[in-house]
Amino acid sequence: MTWGIPSHLFLEIHVALSLIGIVAGLLVLYGLLNGISYPGWTALFLATTILTSITGFPIPPFGFDPPRAVGTLSLVLLAIAVCAFYAFHLAGTWRWVYVVTATAALYLNCFVAVVQAFEKVPFLQSLAPTQSEPPFLIAQAIVLALFPRGRRGLSTPVGWQPISSLPNFGEPLCPAARLPQATKFASRQRTHFPSDCLRRIESVYPFRRIASPPAGAIVISM
Repeated sequence: MTWGIPSHLFLEIHVALSLIGIVAGLLVLYGLLNGISYPGWTALFLATTILTSITGFPIPPFGFDPPRAVGTLSLVLLAIAVCAFYAFHLAGTWRWVYVVTATAALYLNCFVAVVQAFEKVPFLQSLAPTQSEPPFLIAQAIVLALFPRGRRGLSTPVGWQPISSLPNFGEPLCPAARLPQATKFASRQRTHFPSDCLRRIESVYPFRRIASPPAGAIVISM
């Protein structure tokens, strides 16, 4: 028994959480690469990946071994990502903090999944019994290659100021009733909404622009 759950069932729950976290995380990563926000998938990714790390600790063998070290590091990264996303709303530098920590946590989850696959799946275990053989190293290299590295790889989703980072905005695309507030904020800060951001708003909440807006602002009329 593990936490009052049969050990074999607990292990299955742990594996299921890990797989769900990987799938949700890949969708979130796709959104980061293409400037698309997936709040629901983001919440699922963060929750399942946190639970994956937590449920990995009571699984034998016990002791602070490499898997538990990875789990501890993952929990630290996820805690920072949660704060950046939900507490600081990706404002300013917190956008990059979230991108880096969330991507690193997803990579660690995928890394451990490959390790477990070569340990548990008989066919893969026969290919790399000590996990130092070329098949294992190639698999890990492929996983690493799938993840973007550096600012260039993730410049699109964080190159524009998200609406959710503006004061009192909790949705990636603000409701129509709040667009005037966004206008006031843009005018006060004398900044422009990037054109791609405006297209996203206009696709959901049609609006028209008033001629001759104040310098540094885009005026939106409902």
